[in-house]
Amino acid sequence: MPGLEGPPCTDQRRAPRYHFGGVAELTDLESGPMIVALVRNLSLFGCFVKTKSFQVGAKVKLTITDSGSHFSALGGVANQRDDGVGIEFTDLGPMDRARLEECLAELTETGKLTTRLTPEPPSLPSAQVPPSTNVHTSGVLVVDDHDVTRSTIHSFLRLNSVPVCGEAENGKQAVERVQRATARGGSP
Repeated sequence: MPGLEGPPCTDQRRAPRYHFGGVAELTDLESGPMIVALVRNLSLFGCFVKTKSFQVGAKVKLTITDSGSHFSALGGVANQRDDGVGIEFTDLGPMDRARLEECLAELTETGKLTTRLTPEPPSLPSAQVPPSTNVHTSGVLVVDDHDVTRSTIHSFLRLNSVPVCGEAENGKQAVERVQRATARGGSP
């Protein structure tokens, strides 16, 4: 594919793989449960997801989200390791393929090429507040202008036992909700 070649990988693949810190919603097409997991790397033909919930051969529907953009695909679990599963995309619609290609083009520009079989895991920012600040919260207010992204983040936080107190579509709406909650002493 023109413009997405990037430097060659050290292992033989059909396309370059890139470090990726997005989130995936995965649904087993046969049994139905949905999980949310981190996507560690991404290529034109598949991704590696940090989960132990699927066995080799499982058919999945996935929606991958990062920085407000998202795409959906059908795939199959092609391999399994101790730290996750490799999923090969089997069906990707034209719009979703275009979004994937845009995402890969951005990753090409940032030089996040995976050059070894075990890339560094993405680091997540700490959400800890020192106890001396006297900050009290009833949960996280999820803010993003895309419904799918908000839903994915919400699911990921709940999966990791992080309380979610509400959602907002943009910064203005978030500030208004926090101001209202502060005025009445409750959650947004």
